[in-house]
Amino acid sequence: MTIRTILCDADDTLWYDARYFRKLENYFLEICEGVGVTRYEALKELNRVLMSESGAGEARFKNAIIRCCKKINSGGLQDLQYECRKFDNHRIELLAGVREVLTSIQLEKYMVTKGNKAEQLVKVEKSGLGELFKNIFVMNSKKREEYIDIILKCDLDPAKIIIIGNSVKHDITPVIELGGMAIWLNHDENSYGNNAKLPKSAFVAENWLEVQDIVGALT
Repeated sequence: MTIRTILCDADDTLWYDARYFRKLENYFLEICEGVGVTRYEALKELNRVLMSESGAGEARFKNAIIRCCKKINSGGLQDLQYECRKFDNHRIELLAGVREVLTSIQLEKYMVTKGNKAEQLVKVEKSGLGELFKNIFVMNSKKREEYIDIILKCDLDPAKIIIIGNSVKHDITPVIELGGMAIWLNHDENSYGNNAKLPKSAFVAENWLEVQDIVGALT
């Protein structure tokens, strides 16, 4: 069936994102190891704090890291806060070919991301990709119901939608369950995206040139 609409994830689909979380996390773990706290213990505590931390996105992660460091009382808080400021202001690096491929695809395109709305919109602005999309949606959790809301709001035909995203759980599965198609973008820095069983009907691409080929074959 010919597709008419593209839904496209943002973090680690349009631009790299996980690398900055990993860098801050590794810095925190090094601080912990310096005071005799194992990486396992530190990660366990970080996950516990993340579960209780309100908000979303980078601010939530950064605040959880700082809370854990204060609890450990390692003396490395000042240096950690400096790393957190770098984390707040990290650059936006696009995946190779993304702008060229999106420009070449002459279909309706909607950006569908999740997290803190203010943070996500700043990333969109820094990326320079916003103008390539008809609309941008910042979702709370990317559950099935939120996709239904977007489909109804934009008057889309689920059977003629394809989503491009790096997360099986949040991007691929919900859209396929609604009758759409999906391209799982499993690139070499997709640290967190292999987070559920991949539906058999999903297409798989390792880069944006492969995405272009798949979309081309379906239009």
